[in-house]
Amino acid sequence: TLAAVPVALAVQLPLSWLTGDSWLPDPRLLVHVRNAHKAVHGSNSRAWDRSGHFTPARFEAVLSKYDKDGKGGLTLWEVIRFLRGQANLGDLIGIMASAGEWLMTWALLRDSKGVLRREDMRGMYDGTAFYRLAERNGYKHYGMLTAREPAVMKGYA
Repeated sequence: TLAAVPVALAVQLPLSWLTGDSWLPDPRLLVHVRNAHKAVHGSNSRAWDRSGHFTPARFEAVLSKYDKDGKGGLTLWEVIRFLRGQANLGDLIGIMASAGEWLMTWALLRDSKGVLRREDMRGMYDGTAFYRLAERNGYKHYGMLTAREPAVMKGYA
């Protein structure tokens, strides 16, 4: 629990600053989705294009490249191989950002066999991962049907 605050700040502060409309970060640490293209960094999965749009074909190509045995997801070692394969030479900030993103994603969403499933990886791109995680952990009131629907209707998700 104590690690959650510094990790949240390490993720939220740069995202808030990069996606904000000002040179100063928002004191509420809000991430402005309309400016998500400003937070695209090097050494990433290349599932986003330069203007910040998700490209499913690129996502599938990357996943099939590193999921050698066709299990529908990546183990920790495959995530590490993926990170090494996507790294751009001399891009220390991008490499660190990608490593942090994907290792946290693996730690949060892996199944009981230690596999980060394709649907969960895709959920990090389309906004459904945390709703699925809530349902999986018994929090039905935060699930896909009850919590996400109002956000979609209001245009937030």
